[in-house]
Amino acid sequence: MSDHPNSYSNFLPDQRWWEIDQERFRETDALYRIGEWAIFVAMWKVEDFNAGLVQRCPTCLTGESAIDATYQQPTFDRCPTCYGALYSGPHGGVKSLQIRPSIWQFGEKDLQWLRRGETEIQNATVTTTSDVRLWKRDYIIRGDGLRFGVNSVSGVHLSSGFGTQAHTQTATTYTYGIQKEHESSPVYSIAPDTNTSIQILNALYQRYLPNFSQYEYDDGPQGT
Repeated sequence: MSDHPNSYSNFLPDQRWWEIDQERFRETDALYRIGEWAIFVAMWKVEDFNAGLVQRCPTCLTGESAIDATYQQPTFDRCPTCYGALYSGPHGGVKSLQIRPSIWQFGEKDLQWLRRGETEIQNATVTTTSDVRLWKRDYIIRGDGLRFGVNSVSGVHLSSGFGTQAHTQTATTYTYGIQKEHESSPVYSIAPDTNTSIQILNALYQRYLPNFSQYEYDDGPQGT
């Protein structure tokens, strides 16, 4: 029998998933009490293409140009089909669109000189429910019509009991570091348009949760 470091307990407790479920419920309840609606847009990625879930964009990746054939890069910006994702499925470059409660924290605005000229930079963090799994190059649409690109992802994960913790089962919330997209970004071509998204996310007050199923869809796995 191998020796183990000294411990106050010789007992290894079972994993207690109900503890994580309770904490997830409390944090989700807070989002619904003091948050706001937002649209979370996941784009198709190369991992999805390699898994055979999606095809290359038939509009901007035709293989007809030297740039496309050599570097597999689009020949023009603001592609009306894939919105810059390079891959296209049932909803173009968008893999899933979900509307969830969220809590926003904004940093101070700044100005940065880019090729297009002086541009206002706005960074923020957004916390939402654990069933939303975005990644870099995904987008979040706020109720004021502004659209933000995801730069970083962090999740709150809890452990309960002894044993291998399933990463997908231990998250209670996810927080995304984001930056406001310029008006020329392809994300502004993604439906719903700005005016419609403002109407959807700012519906009149009602005591029961609205049904957003007519706007939402999920064509592929989360978190890729």
